[in-house]
Amino acid sequence: MKRLGLLMVLLGATFIPMARTDAHGLGNQKLEQVEAGPYLVSAWTDPKDVTIEDELHVTLSVQDQEKDFILEADVRVSAVLASDPSVTKSQQATHDNATQKLFYEAPLRLDKLGRWQITIVIEDELGQGTASFELDVAEASNKWTRWLWPVLGVTAVVIILAFGMYRKNKPQGSK
Repeated sequence: MKRLGLLMVLLGATFIPMARTDAHGLGNQKLEQVEAGPYLVSAWTDPKDVTIEDELHVTLSVQDQEKDFILEADVRVSAVLASDPSVTKSQQATHDNATQKLFYEAPLRLDKLGRWQITIVIEDELGQGTASFELDVAEASNKWTRWLWPVLGVTAVVIILAFGMYRKNKPQGSK
């Protein structure tokens, strides 16, 4: 019976639904200390797989050539849909929403499918710098598919529990 309990705990832990949160960290690195004029720029995006329903967070590190953080720059993040350059989004990147206050962060909602060109423009007393990367935005996934595996896992645990209880309560003389 102890083995059955251990099996149930392991199965239950495997299939616990992982709830998606809107919290954000650094995310997926897109640029790593890329030269942008007098600056070194690193960029991360979150969430991992961006859909038209997500709020994209672009987190940026801006450093000078000696790798000291630049904290007072004017930083703007712009996005242009590659298939239709008239579709643009732009947002000022600030320290306000950044988890790490040495970084800048800009939230964007890219509501069109396809490849987007993300451009970062930095202006400070050192001058101006620009860096960019591409990002694919997919269609939103079906909400029910996110819960399919957790539901199947819970169902399996319930069946195993019921079978274990049946065996435990089964009269000794029956076969």
